[in-house]
Amino acid sequence: MCMQVIAENIEQVEAFGDIPDNVKRGIARILSRRRQINKNTMNLFIGPEEHSVELFDCARLDSDALSQIGYMSMNLRILNLSDCGQMTDSALSIFADTCKHLTSLTLKGPFLVTDGAFANLFSRLETRLEEVYLENAAKLADKGLNALVEMCMRGGDGGGDGKGEERVLRRLGLNHCQSVTDGALKHLCRLGGVGCDAPANGEGEPGPEAGDDDEAGVGARLESLELGHLGGTSDAAIVELLAAVGPGLRKLFLIGFPEMTDSVLQTGIAPHCPRLDTLSLAHDESLSDAGLVAFFNAWHDTRRRHPGARLARLDLTRVVNLGDAALTTVAQLHGADLESLSINSLDDLTGDALRSLAAAVGGGGGGGGRLRELDVSFVRACDDDVFAALAAASAMLERVAVYGCNRLTEVALGGVGGVRNAAGRAVRVVGTEFA
Repeated sequence: MCMQVIAENIEQVEAFGDIPDNVKRGIARILSRRRQINKNTMNLFIGPEEHSVELFDCARLDSDALSQIGYMSMNLRILNLSDCGQMTDSALSIFADTCKHLTSLTLKGPFLVTDGAFANLFSRLETRLEEVYLENAAKLADKGLNALVEMCMRGGDGGGDGKGEERVLRRLGLNHCQSVTDGALKHLCRLGGVGCDAPANGEGEPGPEAGDDDEAGVGARLESLELGHLGGTSDAAIVELLAAVGPGLRKLFLIGFPEMTDSVLQTGIAPHCPRLDTLSLAHDESLSDAGLVAFFNAWHDTRRRHPGARLARLDLTRVVNLGDAALTTVAQLHGADLESLSINSLDDLTGDALRSLAAAVGGGGGGGGRLRELDVSFVRACDDDVFAALAAASAMLERVAVYGCNRLTEVALGGVGGVRNAAGRAVRVVGTEFA
């Protein structure tokens, strides 16, 4: 309520004073939704005392205004700018000049910034970035990614906590970066400390050094990798990258590769990514049902050598060839562990496979599963009976998305007391007029 009142009267606010960063972030989100981030309101979030600037709609900020953030906030550690389409090379160079100690960088929409400007930024930072997420960076290519890797490979700098902990890149995301090709991805292989051409053992898996967190190179501590809707990358380049950095990954997002084939699953993820707790293959429309079955079985064998590994989040949105066989395999191998599952737009599924999923998620009918979020939108086989089985499967279920499930009726969704999980607690259902 306090943040809402401040946002409604933002033009009368001269300064925020000493309020927590999470409150500033909340106000910034409200103003962004209202398209009220401009040259005047921006000044409330910047200054030499700020260590974090997060603005979620910079569409009304021109290059000069974006440069002002760098001029005024030279002590930044976290920079998050969305819809920054007016950012230019000169604006980004200001951050390279003044914000030498960034640890987290998120830029969404810097499509005017050139590859050389990204390279300049990464090469001039005095500390290593721990998080990098670039979206719609249309000109990012070989130079920029090579400079990013060189930054990661530089001599150890302190972690800033007085303990001398070495900073390393832990999270990397590249989304809708259309100039990122096989050659650019090859630079990222060096983050694994073993390189793209590292020898494999006799079973086609990386050597022991790639799987040992203590002995692997700097990049082996890359924990989260997101690649989405890239311009010209091949299966072979993705497999090479996973062979280099996969052993240390906990989260992997390969999103929007419509021509990616089963080989990435079977020769990239299955042998090289045994510790994942999060996997997204959303919008990878060429993957086959049989290939997914083979992958999940082979991956399960690899993961058994790492007993702490548990797949908690799985996104299979619009993997359109996925059918009953693959979903049943997922249910049998991972159903009891899943906390979040999306099978959005999988039109080949039948009610039998969905009931098998419900049984597996519920631990064979005991309601003891971990599932909290489920998306069955546009799954035509989801009717009242199937939905009731899914909703009652897990005692922890909190949210179900059912957009486009036109066989669901008010009987299942709008009855007295609403939808309840296995523990009798209310479940939030989105995507229907009845809930």
